[in-house]
Amino acid sequence: MDVNEWRNDQRRLREALRNRRTPDGRRPAAPGLGGPPHEANPPDLLGVPISSHRGVLGQPVVATKKLLRRLLGPPVLEPQARFNQQVAGVLAELREELDKLRQSIAEDNDVQFDYLAFENRFRGKIFPLVRVHTLAA
Repeated sequence: MDVNEWRNDQRRLREALRNRRTPDGRRPAAPGLGGPPHEANPPDLLGVPISSHRGVLGQPVVATKKLLRRLLGPPVLEPQARFNQQVAGVLAELREELDKLRQSIAEDNDVQFDYLAFENRFRGKIFPLVRVHTLAA
């Protein structure tokens, strides 16, 4: 993935979070972003070509960036690139687990929720002496 493309994706996600919209601009049906999950593919920090849009002034900028990449590559950029790949891998695993949970919830969607049993379990019986009587017809 290109660095600029990755930055644009990150910018769109931040704006979507601020505006409470999905990355494609729609309002979510439920709280949160909703919509399809965003793929996390970090750019290759060491493989991106160095360039400048400044014309003649860009030549020293490019030379400085190349020197900095050569100096900072092993101690800074390589560990950061490995860390980014590990984070992307963990996010992919979590996304798969979330998809499995969503699928199991969708399959079990027809189960009725018993609020009284839930309340009794977590709060305890509030009125243990109250009995429900039915009237005989």
